[in-house]
Amino acid sequence: MGFATAKMAFELGANVTLTGRTAEKTQQAASTINPALQWATLDVDDETQVNHFFDKIAEIDHVYIAAGSTTLGSVTDGILAEKLKGFETRLTGSLRVVRAAISKMKCRDDVYDFVKSYLKRREV
Repeated sequence: MGFATAKMAFELGANVTLTGRTAEKTQQAASTINPALQWATLDVDDETQVNHFFDKIAEIDHVYIAAGSTTLGSVTDGILAEKLKGFETRLTGSLRVVRAAISKMKCRDDVYDFVKSYLKRREV
């Protein structure tokens, strides 16, 4: 969803910076949208890295956060800690981004989008 959102925003004329955990994948994704698209490596689980990323930005109109993952399968099977890893990244990573970005927002009433895949129905 992050790729599709970045692509749509760029095509509509927005100044987009695509981020991801790995440089190679992030650069490849950005180049697929447009070779001139800005990109950066960013791990939302690393608070220092998140703060450093946003320290370099003067102003932000909007932030879209699609970090984290969904573990498929029954919620009663497997090790709970393994199932929570993606959720923790989604929640705490998003909070790190919001905390680092909020002072840069032109309008603090802007929307922070949290991808809500955890609300989908899961097998029990």
